[in-house]
Amino acid sequence: MDDLSAFPQLERYRELITMYHRSLDLMSARAVANLDAKLRESLRYAEMISQYDLLHTPLPRVIGADGSVNADGSVNADGSVNADSVAGADATSEDIQTNVTGATFTDTSTTSTDTSATKITYSPSLLDLGSGVGLPGIPIAIACPDVTVFLVERRRKRATFLQIVLSKLNLPNAILVAEDVRNFQGETVRCVTAQAVGHFLDSYCMTQHLHGEQVTLLSRKGNAYRSEVATLQEVLALATGVIEPPIIHEVSLGEQATLVALTLTGGIPCPS
Repeated sequence: MDDLSAFPQLERYRELITMYHRSLDLMSARAVANLDAKLRESLRYAEMISQYDLLHTPLPRVIGADGSVNADGSVNADGSVNADSVAGADATSEDIQTNVTGATFTDTSTTSTDTSATKITYSPSLLDLGSGVGLPGIPIAIACPDVTVFLVERRRKRATFLQIVLSKLNLPNAILVAEDVRNFQGETVRCVTAQAVGHFLDSYCMTQHLHGEQVTLLSRKGNAYRSEVATLQEVLALATGVIEPPIIHEVSLGEQATLVALTLTGGIPCPS
């Protein structure tokens, strides 16, 4: 999916950024010069969504309000993770690491889909938080036409640019939300991308009112991102009394960056 020529709309999108970046103060000249790399990186988001079925595949366990778990046994009473349940019976030690409290790191997509403990439904929708010029939201909408992508951008100039993009490209699955995400209501999203929001905790808490029963946070991170996961777990545990072990997929973007998909229970109120 790194081949930009496979998506003709990306060429028009590139042209629009180049045309408007000065007048609307969208990107620095240096960022524009590196635009192809940014577009390719955005396509990695779409590739990861497809590879791991992030908008449809449920977590292999559901933690109830009383701290109980579903019958597949993937979370033990002490909060540890049963690796066979989470990553499949054929998982190897290379497939799973538990470097954050109970978190499961996997590079396979063989997770269990037993949802007998509760009825879970999903819609293929994604929210691009602080979308800016539309990275990664616009490339995701182009590469994944079956996914509804909400481009949330409260800054006027950038929202104006996104409206121009949507008027020039045929992207019926992309919807501009030109307001603060905390004022956006009436939709349920399965995945949140965030280039402009620094911490997993912020991405989760700013969007928790839009989550379904489960949510995936998908962001570009530095190699020390695991401390962010631990902080998010600790904060959410204040509301639930349970430290939830998330499912984490990783894709390397080079020596200094990793694309991280963090899937966990959605909609938990964050302490004020």
